[in-house]
Amino acid sequence: MIICLIVFFGCNEVSVRFEVTVQENPESVFITGNHQELGTWNPGQVEMKKLSDSLFTHQIDVESGTNLEYKFTRGSWDTEAIYGTDIIPGNHILTVRKDTTVVHTVKKWRDSLVLNYESITGSVVYHADFYSPELNNNRTVIVWLPPFYEKRTEMRYPVLYMHDGQNIINSQTSYIGAEWKVDETITQLVETGEIEEIIVVGLYNTEDRRAEYSPMHNGKKYSEFLVKTVKP
Repeated sequence: MIICLIVFFGCNEVSVRFEVTVQENPESVFITGNHQELGTWNPGQVEMKKLSDSLFTHQIDVESGTNLEYKFTRGSWDTEAIYGTDIIPGNHILTVRKDTTVVHTVKKWRDSLVLNYESITGSVVYHADFYSPELNNNRTVIVWLPPFYEKRTEMRYPVLYMHDGQNIINSQTSYIGAEWKVDETITQLVETGEIEEIIVVGLYNTEDRRAEYSPMHNGKKYSEFLVKTVKP
């Protein structure tokens, strides 16, 4: 008698339950992250289950050892969750090795922030809901002007265009709560004579960031947006 024993080695799956308590009463709360079960950073794809006016939950099954990064929103990056301070937080990071429940409390949402302009060197003009006909979407575009711009109206300035514009001058709008200090750095370089005065245009990213920055996807349309719509 020949006995054939076939053993199938499967993945060791574990469950992750996310619980979010909110202090307001939003109609819906979404979770987004680096895993397909979390919408692959689409802020309005994975809606959490509403158990009460203040409690939302969501559960996923992943392979043990999976590294998760995630955030909560009300459906867009303009409405991501804030915790205790007026600074945009970084990603929540979790390595899952067993069945896990994680609990978060949301104090407020990004669209309720009152921006602190006093921390900015120079001045900034904000263009909210700036429309791109090439990409058929909207984003915020900011224009940073050097400290003495208004007194030197006869000057012509070179312009620096920067992606991920929410990160460049204000920690409150930065993706990880820490700005790039573009305003302070440029001002210092001008004062030491290393560069001439310039204007900076910062383009906020959208939920389609990866596709827009990729030449294999919407990179060409994004480039056309810069050249044909933003620059003129």
